[in-house]
Amino acid sequence: MKPNYYQLYSDMFDEKIISNLKKDLSFLKKENVSNLDIINFDQEINLHSKSHNFENQKLRSYDENSITKVLSYQKEYALTDYQTSLHFKISRNTLRKWRNYYNR
Repeated sequence: MKPNYYQLYSDMFDEKIISNLKKDLSFLKKENVSNLDIINFDQEINLHSKSHNFENQKLRSYDENSITKVLSYQKEYALTDYQTSLHFKISRNTLRKWRNYYNR
């Protein structure tokens, strides 16, 4: 069971009274919203808060679809683990672990 991201983020907007940041939340109503989309959306909302990003980095989770998107992005643009980790803000060890697991 997935959380209702639309309700969650609309409540956050109401609490913070972020009317100027009110983004189009319609994509959150879809059934197949990937974790990567949610992480990117969360980063857009919290650009001003670096401490928030640091704390949330520990709590991220990626589904299989998001992992394959990250790995295919790395392969498509011929990026190193370091470059990919900077882009997606994940550790190099995590990328290496994913690649070893999915390249069996």
